[in-house]
Amino acid sequence: MPSKKRVLIVGAGIAGTTTAALLAREGIEVTLIEKSKSFISGMGICLPANATECLKKLNLIDIVCKNSFISNSWKILSESSKEITDFNFNTYFGPNKLFIATHRTVLHHALLSLENLEINFNLSISEILDNNANNVNVKFNNGTIEKFDLLVAADGIYSSIRQMICPEISIDYLGMACYRLVVPKPKNIDQVTFIFGSPGFLLMHPLSQESLYCGFVFPEKNKGRFTEKSFEKHIKTFFPSVRLPFQEGVQALPGWMETLSSTVFFKDRIVFIGDAGHGCATSLQQGAALAMEDSIILAECLKNISHIPEALYQFTKRREQRVNWVRQESNDCMRNLNQPLTEEQKTLRNEKIKTSGLNNFALWKKLFASSAFNY
Repeated sequence: MPSKKRVLIVGAGIAGTTTAALLAREGIEVTLIEKSKSFISGMGICLPANATECLKKLNLIDIVCKNSFISNSWKILSESSKEITDFNFNTYFGPNKLFIATHRTVLHHALLSLENLEINFNLSISEILDNNANNVNVKFNNGTIEKFDLLVAADGIYSSIRQMICPEISIDYLGMACYRLVVPKPKNIDQVTFIFGSPGFLLMHPLSQESLYCGFVFPEKNKGRFTEKSFEKHIKTFFPSVRLPFQEGVQALPGWMETLSSTVFFKDRIVFIGDAGHGCATSLQQGAALAMEDSIILAECLKNISHIPEALYQFTKRREQRVNWVRQESNDCMRNLNQPLTEEQKTLRNEKIKTSGLNNFALWKKLFASSAFNY
């Protein structure tokens, strides 16, 4: 891809920052914009083995691991908080499959260290004036108009670019809501702990020796019916046996389990990466992983193929099957966790977990069997 090409990247999250750094490294003229006034710190982030594979390719694994928690096992508890199993990841996945969790800011700062990037904050696209086979012409919210050879939409599941270009793609609610919070880590929690709810689940994941990431996921038919104020009520309803590792009255961030009705990879000179193109449920913890895979592979295609439409076609060819599989399995896995079980079904589930772990463990193993970069 000739260095004179101009690329606009919308969204300075994980996908946008990674892509901007990799393209800038190749001498591409990159403009990176972010609608927020500054970086939002966010919560914790879980990085399974294909995410850490990306960090290895980016030469960032040591930097990130230095300020992260390495997950070697998961303790899995029943609805009554009785231990079902202590599942060893090294035995099941092998010693080379690295799982970590960290603060989102740790990952973001590591990605920013790849290149000296200029991020244009408080800037967004108000209108796409033209998108054709040769270029894309946009109008920014400050009134300026510019033409680019490529626009990379990395602006998340609520992507404004996707809504402009592909209004037929909807955001579908999966009937599960969640609360997320980071609290000081109690001394007695030294591994990942998964607790079944009635239904739903609670995942407690250390991010470091000092902090603990808690995610509560539970059924909620009406996504507008829960707020920060209803946090303690929901916990008592769906996790009555759980002894919480923090005081009452803490602030929790509410959210929803959502998915795009279909995937989109590119249209003319606009390419969609990360959740902007294939957002789905978090069952397999693939948000950051797929975003970095997208970024690395898109950069490779643009570097090796000078004709942008052909590069985008090859990017889609390399990503489509893997991304669609992850979306389908992630959404199905989340829907299954939304179903109440009889006592007999719980007993059968627990026996299966003792030998093969949670359902998503087998899905992870299948996903990790082939690298996104072996093509």
